[in-house]
Amino acid sequence: MEPFNIFIIGCAVGFVMGIVATRLFFKFSIEQKTIGQVIEYGMIHDKISKLRSTTSILNRVVADIQEYSDEITERLEISRDIEENIKLPNKKSDKK
Repeated sequence: MEPFNIFIIGCAVGFVMGIVATRLFFKFSIEQKTIGQVIEYGMIHDKISKLRSTTSILNRVVADIQEYSDEITERLEISRDIEENIKLPNKKSDKK
């Protein structure tokens, strides 16, 4: 074979091997990127679900606090009404 033919065959084989190597490299890099995204999504999804459950618990606590606050306000109003109706004796008049 002539050296020129060997050169052409070598270039063709090298070109094909380069295409195969490049394809494999990008395939593995894309797979690694995809795996990384899946892992990141899993971590974020776990944190979001924990945040949702914590938020629902917090909402229940706030609702309970509001309910107790309303009840306490109502009892304070009743006690004020009772105080006004009883009209407790003035301490100054007791000393005379």
